Amino acid sequence: MLQFEKSPVPVTFWSSQNTRVVQMSYGASHAAAVDDRGRLWGWGATAGPSPQPVECKGQVSQIASTDDTLYALTPRGKVLVWHGLDAALASGAPAAPTALTGPLAKQTVVSIAAGASHLLFVTSMGQVFALGANSHGQLGVGATAAELPAATEARLVSGLPGKAKQAACGDSHSVVLLEDGTCYAFGDDRNLQLGVRTGSISEIKRGQSSRSSPACVEGLRGSRVTAVSAGGGGMHGGHTLFAVNHPVPTLWACGHGRWGQLGVKAFKHVSPLEQVTTLAKLREWDPVSETVRPIDLQAVACGARHSAAVLAAGNVFTWGWSEAGQLGTGGTQGCHTPQMIKAPQDLRLSALRHVVCGPASTAAWD
Repeated sequence: MLQFEKSPVPVTFWSSQNTRVVQMSYGASHAAAVDDRGRLWGWGATAGPSPQPVECKGQVSQIASTDDTLYALTPRGKVLVWHGLDAALASGAPAAPTALTGPLAKQTVVSIAAGASHLLFVTSMGQVFALGANSHGQLGVGATAAELPAATEARLVSGLPGKAKQAACGDSHSVVLLEDGTCYAFGDDRNLQLGVRTGSISEIKRGQSSRSSPACVEGLRGSRVTAVSAGGGGMHGGHTLFAVNHPVPTLWACGHGRWGQLGVKAFKHVSPLEQVTTLAKLREWDPVSETVRPIDLQAVACGARHSAAVLAAGNVFTWGWSEAGQLGTGGTQGCHTPQMIKAPQDLRLSALRHVVCGPASTAAWD
């Protein structure tokens, strides 16, 4: 029988190993973490909730998970792959990873983003390569699903006007943040999750439901976006968050909102973007300027039907669907407005800095 935690609980495993988590990722049936020594750990629905060491010849600097596959980035910018990680861990003898070959073998990859079955890789040169399924144009290579159902080798996303800084993936949509702070989106847009359609509702309904080439998120042009996150998909999901810290910290949302995952105080879909005003109203004392100012956004994350954010003050907020207790509020009642999570006693004085969402789970750490 599945067990759900409806309130935050401390995970003592890492302290028992005298280590700290630096990154986590969730697939459909597995999860993984990288510790501060570059070691890789995994657990899953079949393998059980206790982290197990995952075989890797060297250190790992970053990870990302599709539904069934774990991808890891080495400090030298190479990509390693573990297929069927949960089943492999459950067998007690997970196989050694394979190295990703093809065009990426000649590139130095600096970050990875993963959707349900596609990936985006950002290189040290600011290029973006895409791999995997292309059912809704989520690879952004200009080819439709009929022309390119999937890419078995990474392909260059050529329609970006500048160097990329970060990428984010929902199940079947993608967003790329450029170094100048502008964003480009492509893929599934059935629920307005790309943030590129404007006009009346009737005009939006008649518009494209997917895009196979990058389109500028015009509503944020002129703002310097600092982070993006994407989650969910299908007919009943798909949303995106955009964080801006200068000149004033703001969080913007678009896409499917029936479950409250946009945080805009309503259960509705949104395009163009709408501000998450609850977070914008929060203030803190700045000892440098000796003024009260808005609190910067530290990190944002999207699950399948919920969202989370960490403020620079160390507080974690969640909103959206909570059937499995993923909001950490102590119950299963969803909410369309960000709520601050009450940390466990052991972490009450800690300033949290990181957050990640699985399809129906949330983890935050310092």
